Amino acid sequence: MFEVVDSAGAPQDAIRNKSVTARNFRCFILLTIPERYSIMKLYSILWENKNTDKRKVALVVLVYNHNALILKRSPRSSKHASKWGFPGGGIDEGETALEAVLRECEEEIGVRPTGVVQLAQNGHITWFKGELNCEPSKCLDIDYSEHTDWAVVDSQSINDYDTIDGMPEMVRMVLHDEII
Repeated sequence: MFEVVDSAGAPQDAIRNKSVTARNFRCFILLTIPERYSIMKLYSILWENKNTDKRKVALVVLVYNHNALILKRSPRSSKHASKWGFPGGGIDEGETALEAVLRECEEEIGVRPTGVVQLAQNGHITWFKGELNCEPSKCLDIDYSEHTDWAVVDSQSINDYDTIDGMPEMVRMVLHDEII
């Protein structure tokens, strides 16, 4: 038996009381819990606790040639301005998470992904994995009012980008099939 602590050494009670940041705790979880399901479940809980906007959203990690597509948010974005993120967005009323992520991909990158499967869901975020079955430089039609650039990254090169918290871990898990 062991006591759960975050990377800064805070005990589990501090985590329950949310006095520990999600960033510190997430790093500890990803380094110490080997069970794939446990990682996704805890990651979803942490993301939910950290995110103060409770609008339901659907996000997709699009895989192309064993790499992931990421998009740079516009500096005018109200959330995550100038940060790199995944395609996706809000789930409209009466819309399923899958319908939302497919719609958002068509709106943001002009492509409907294939082989889309749900990875995880918490109270307001639904994660998907999908395939981009075309050469990005030839098929992407980026909505430049929302995004300013795109890149295809692997689990190492994503660290060179200023991403939304948790993205490098998610890319690593998806590209290395660490998610059940």
